[in-house]
Amino acid sequence: MMSRSLEVDKNIAQQVSRAPSCPGVYLFKDHLQRILYVGKAIKLKERVKSYLHPEADLRPSIPLLMKKARLVEWIVTDNEKEALILENNLIKTYRPRYNIMLKDDKSYVSLKLSSHSFPRLHITRKIKQDGSRYYGPFSSGRAVRKTFKFLQKLYLLRDCTDYFYNSRTRPCLRYQIKRCSAPCVDLVKKEEYMEQVLQVDHFLKGKKMDVVQSLHEKMKQASLELDYEKAAMIRDELFSIEETLRPQNVESIKTHDQSHVIGHFGDEEACLIKILKIVQGKIIGFEDFFVEEPVQIIEDIYSAVLKQYYLEDLIHSKIPTQMILESSFTDQETFLEVIKERNGKKPKLLFPQKGEKYRLLQLANRNAQSSFAEKKRKSQQTLSVLTQLQKKLHLKNLPKRIEGYDISNIQGKYSFGSQVVFIEGEKDSSQYRIYSIKSVQGPDDFSSMREVLTRRLQKLDEINYPDLLLIDGGKGQLKQAVEVLKELNLSDIDVCSLAKEKTLVSRSGKKYAPERVFLPGQSNAIVFEPSSSLLHMLMRVRDEAHRFGLKHHRKKRSSMTIGSVLSEIPGIGPKKRKILLRSMGSFEKIRRATIEELLETTKLDKKSVQAVFEYCRKMDEQDSSEEE
Repeated sequence: MMSRSLEVDKNIAQQVSRAPSCPGVYLFKDHLQRILYVGKAIKLKERVKSYLHPEADLRPSIPLLMKKARLVEWIVTDNEKEALILENNLIKTYRPRYNIMLKDDKSYVSLKLSSHSFPRLHITRKIKQDGSRYYGPFSSGRAVRKTFKFLQKLYLLRDCTDYFYNSRTRPCLRYQIKRCSAPCVDLVKKEEYMEQVLQVDHFLKGKKMDVVQSLHEKMKQASLELDYEKAAMIRDELFSIEETLRPQNVESIKTHDQSHVIGHFGDEEACLIKILKIVQGKIIGFEDFFVEEPVQIIEDIYSAVLKQYYLEDLIHSKIPTQMILESSFTDQETFLEVIKERNGKKPKLLFPQKGEKYRLLQLANRNAQSSFAEKKRKSQQTLSVLTQLQKKLHLKNLPKRIEGYDISNIQGKYSFGSQVVFIEGEKDSSQYRIYSIKSVQGPDDFSSMREVLTRRLQKLDEINYPDLLLIDGGKGQLKQAVEVLKELNLSDIDVCSLAKEKTLVSRSGKKYAPERVFLPGQSNAIVFEPSSSLLHMLMRVRDEAHRFGLKHHRKKRSSMTIGSVLSEIPGIGPKKRKILLRSMGSFEKIRRATIEELLETTKLDKKSVQAVFEYCRKMDEQDSSEEE
């Protein structure tokens, strides 16, 4: 085996010699005190010392880590379990560059049933030890939202905040459109509501057939009692649930109540871990984790993925009865002890070599191989597009990290800039940012863009260093970006802007607006073919910046609600604003309401309601023009 040369700062060797021989966590830092790597050890001195001799470590990142490291620090703990917990917390907090990290872990969402006397069902990203029940996390936000809407329609649980719930004196629009049973005004009995909560709990725990059986029994009972209206409602519920269950019945394998089968596939550059979730013999879902580390260190990859996934929040429903893997992994016993200590139970680890469970493991591996191949195919396709884009726009850098910027304002006020980040063609929403404009008065897009870029680029480091800045706009916005880069001595960063030309009419009479790309120092814009994959890449970034800005725009305007927005409506004073807030709940609900709904819910006079309705329609027209 060929030995690897290692470049290490001389101070590191001296610091290593002073490390204690006890359990703890160690941190490698660079010259700016930024954490590069976090690890744990039973004996700190021996573990840290091993980094000076890389021949026993297959990780390709180690030489790069030691080349940049200028400082090693440690935190002593009482035992290995405490060290593992601390290591995991530090990794989640600082996301060190050279640790094995789960991709986009911030994007995982969970469903939450609150601990309120009338529990609230809603989507959340944050897990708290507040007595609530959590289900997940799930990597597909779209699938979670679809499930959430389905459950709302079926079980009518409230999704409003406790503050909104406590302020109600009459049902809100959610009740009127049959998405809530209005427990806030006692339109549903406590026992009936809690029965629905129980059904949701069973459904989300994978016990969907229990729900189906229970509903069948209730439908029969309603028929026996000649309550045909209730029986028909239950029949419709059953139809909806069975429609949802149909695509999920993938496999039927006798196993424990909850099993996670953990397969993998990879090469010398990356590895994909796939967790198949099995409840009552049925595959109910899966999670994929793509790690840019060689498959040869699978024991370390297993350790990193499982610790980050299972120890992050320790949701009781997330811990399976058993975990089926191909091999053991680093820190395995400590990992299990931490789960048991903090969650009251630990899963059984199985490493089958034959039989039913082995076939399950092979199934997980085949799925991992398929997902890995698709990930690689997309990656190669994206790399080809980025390479062509670099050549077409004469860029200095291969645009692996593209940052898109857009400026928005609310009715000429409250200006802000939106920043989105695409890494190798995929959006990384964890790095999105909103910048409230501080130094500019009124709607001045040029000065606002200058402020946003200055604030962003003054906080650069090598981890989030952009290859290309994509500005939404024409030559004026591009000029601001070029000047900021020059002022900050960042001429190595590429920049361009993207803007639509004025609307033209084709020979067939169809209207269209060609996209134009502007580059520094060039008077003429580059015009791509409408079908160009290069143009589509740039448009995705630009449109995402606009979408993210528009989302914040609506959120900001909604938060202004009665106090700011409604004060601009003629004839609506403080008293009527208070009535609108109390009866409708938020400005967005006021916007969606018809005149009849406003009259019925608010009990205001027709002239006032007409003024509110017309104002909302004007805002809708403004939104439509922004989206075009």
